[in-house]
Amino acid sequence: MRRVHVRYFVGAVLVVAACGIALWISAGRRAGVSSTTAPPAPAVPAEDQQAAAPEADIAEGPAFEPAEVDDVLDDDILALDPLEDLDLLAEIDKQQRERLEKAKAALIEQLELHRGDGSETIRLLEEFFEEFPLSQDTFYLALTLADRYGSAGRPEDARALYGRLMTEMPEGFAGVKQTAAFELAEMEARLGNLDAAEKVLKDIMDSPVPDFMADMEFMAQSFEVRTTIDAPLELATIYGRQGRFAEARALLDEAIAYALSMPPDHTDFGNLPYHVVRVYSGRAVILLDEAGEVELDDAMGAALRLIDSYAREFEGVSLSEHSRNCVADYQDHLRIIIANRAWNRKIDFLFSRTAAGDLDAALDEARVLIGQYRTTCDGHQWHSQAAADEFQQNAGWMEKRVARLAEEKRTGE
Repeated sequence: MRRVHVRYFVGAVLVVAACGIALWISAGRRAGVSSTTAPPAPAVPAEDQQAAAPEADIAEGPAFEPAEVDDVLDDDILALDPLEDLDLLAEIDKQQRERLEKAKAALIEQLELHRGDGSETIRLLEEFFEEFPLSQDTFYLALTLADRYGSAGRPEDARALYGRLMTEMPEGFAGVKQTAAFELAEMEARLGNLDAAEKVLKDIMDSPVPDFMADMEFMAQSFEVRTTIDAPLELATIYGRQGRFAEARALLDEAIAYALSMPPDHTDFGNLPYHVVRVYSGRAVILLDEAGEVELDDAMGAALRLIDSYAREFEGVSLSEHSRNCVADYQDHLRIIIANRAWNRKIDFLFSRTAAGDLDAALDEARVLIGQYRTTCDGHQWHSQAAADEFQQNAGWMEKRVARLAEEKRTGE
């Protein structure tokens, strides 16, 4: 009699769905450039909207020790002969699946109830994985837990869990593996581990579309978006931080070629205007970051001219009304990205040359700069009211940033 560990009897059927879920989950996360350097994803028509699992902020929590498969099975499950006991195995599988689905539903309810309570969020996820193993049915919760570990200042726990997702998930879950790798690279970049992030991103970019996706257009396209747009954009951001501007521009040039080949209208993995503006945002940021204080105004002028260049990319392209509206919306957001980056650079230059004893004069000058920022878009005809509101709100964030920089200068931090 052979001992059979009953993980999930119908797992193979869920391979395609799981990869799609991983790519869908990761689409909502930051792709390539931060929220301050990228426009929002395209508005999804109501009929295409999907409900996402609730997420919560997190803080320090207990260590995560995943359960073994045997911990999931009831004590009375004995060795079974798969040829003689198929009905019994199927019944056990059904019971285990029902138990798992109930536990997941209860977990989601608790996560929503404790939204904003960081330590409780991690505790709930860890307790879940003490009872249920990492599998095709729980990987998205593991991705959430790894992300929370990184945000909570527990990078070692996050690396370990991302590593498990990258190595333990079957080859049929290439999308899950890719998502885990990308989120690991993002975390390393946030922590300043730029060499580690670069290595992971290059591995992603070198990954071919798996053979089993050949006849699955959505999955193949989503996989390629990650390798040819998301990862290069993230790597270009890293190169910009390292002063490797020529390499950053080369990556963006390659990414734009792929972005312009995307379907023109809405899909589950974005549309042509969305992916093209992401690359243009990266180009604008590199222009501004490369400029010194004296050259910054000229660089801003060059960056603003990218807005018209972006619109010209769609001349002669047949777009739906939805996608055409996206082009106009993204021109607004590109304008905001350029203004924010330019004026924050001006503020950085101001405080970098200010001594602690001259803070009062620097604060006066900073207030003048923020006032100039507020008038940057005077007379601009906003297509997106959301963009107009965001522009005004950003001035408030700029004031808070100035106060923080002044305090750091005052205390010598």
